Amino acid sequence: MKLSPQIEPAFFDLAGASCYLGGALSVRSLRRLIAAGFLPFYRVGRGKVMVSKADLERFMKAHRQTAVDLNALADEALEDIGGKQ
Repeated sequence: MKLSPQIEPAFFDLAGASCYLGGALSVRSLRRLIAAGFLPFYRVGRGKVMVSKADLERFMKAHRQTAVDLNALADEALEDIGGKQ
C-alpha cells in the first residue's frame, strides 16, 4: 500500500492559524489584527475567513523580539551610580 505524502496547508481558518502559532495569538486577537489591517485575509465560501501561512510567518517575523539581560543592565546602572559618587 502506497501512502500519500503529508500535505502542509498553505491557508488556515482562524482556529487553525491560532493552533499553528501554538496559541500565541487567539482567534479573537487574529480577528483584531485583521480588522486593524495588520494581517491580510481571504474570505471564502460562506464568509469563512482564511489567512495564509506565509502571511502569518511574515507577521510573526516582523514582531520578533530579542531577549534583554535585565540583570546585566541593572548591574551596569548600579556601577554607573556607584562610580559617580
